[in-house]
Amino acid sequence: MRPPLAVATVALLLLSAGCIGGSGTDRPPSDQRALDALDRARAATDDVRTYRTSIDGRVEASADDERVTFGLDGEVRVNVTATRMNATASLVGVPTRGFSEDASTTYVDNYTAHIECTRIGWERQNLSQAEPWLTYTPIGQHLALLNRTNVYWRGTETVDGRNASVVVGYPTKADLEAVDVRSVGMTDQLEASNLENVTVTMWLDAATDRPIQVRRDVRGTQDGVSAHANGTYRFEAFDEPTPVTEPEFGNVIWEGGCPG
Repeated sequence: MRPPLAVATVALLLLSAGCIGGSGTDRPPSDQRALDALDRARAATDDVRTYRTSIDGRVEASADDERVTFGLDGEVRVNVTATRMNATASLVGVPTRGFSEDASTTYVDNYTAHIECTRIGWERQNLSQAEPWLTYTPIGQHLALLNRTNVYWRGTETVDGRNASVVVGYPTKADLEAVDVRSVGMTDQLEASNLENVTVTMWLDAATDRPIQVRRDVRGTQDGVSAHANGTYRFEAFDEPTPVTEPEFGNVIWEGGCPG
């Protein structure tokens, strides 16, 4: 039997960095209505000064007769004017030892990212300045991804009392690797994984064209572990006061990645 810790590890990686590996299938051309909606969304986010994101996710994974289910909660504060972002995430209900449910933090200041290490200290990364800074935030990441893949109009729905247009895409391996929508600080541990299906759905406010929420659904396998992970990103507090505070880094900064 595979140890529960190993099952949980693979499942978490599929959820957090489920954009490596996998192959896409041929799909029909994009719907023009979906393309137009995303064009309006990109234009509507050009002048965004601040916003906040709440994230909740769920993972189910199994290997042989071992099954693991747990959740992920997160919050992201983005100040585009100051080019600062602070993201925190924590695991919820992991039914095995070896995982901490304490929140971990990623802090981005301009094009420098600091990622909290599991054991001690922080990893420091220099981000590419060839990309617009907004691309390193949740909204920018998903708009960039849907800009590369075929997208389809799925009508309208009501989200939190607001009318919303619904656009869906099915990213291929090439789309995902080009945009690199992994969370800042993730490594390449999933190169051997096989993503059977990735679906990204975005809801756009019919009144403002700004994204209201995104849902990412991932199914895949790695090392005999089969996992289904989904995460929902909800965007709010546009242009409201959103201070982003720099964490206390201490004296341990790792330039080559977190140890272990």
